[in-house]
Amino acid sequence: KEKFVLYLNRTAHEEPSGTNGTALEQPSGTNRTALEQPSGTNGTALEQPSGTNGTALEQPSGTNGTALEQPSGTNGTALEQPSGTNRLALEQPSGTNRTALEQQTSGTDRLALEQQTSGTNRLALEQQTSGTS
Repeated sequence: KEKFVLYLNRTAHEEPSGTNGTALEQPSGTNRTALEQPSGTNGTALEQPSGTNGTALEQPSGTNGTALEQPSGTNGTALEQPSGTNRLALEQPSGTNRTALEQQTSGTDRLALEQQTSGTNRLALEQQTSGTS
């Protein structure tokens, strides 16, 4: 009698494939977060070349992209995003609801690296002591 074991949503480094897997070597799937995910939509792999709502470091452009090198767009979170609305990059000079690269998925308007768990609309590393939020 043959025995088949199927694991979904495994988080071990050796997870070979699946949906929403977080293993570094996961070769394919949808919404994968493995570093080597080559492409797709809503992928978070560092090497995702393009797509919509992608978070790969090298995503060249798009809408709501979070790639470090995203040159422009709306609601982009790339460090070097030169302009747009509601930018979330570390170097955003001013504005409301800015966030940093390490922003977690939970919380409201969480910001830069040092942001504490409390507060709303707190600013990035250079947040001043005065002002609102």
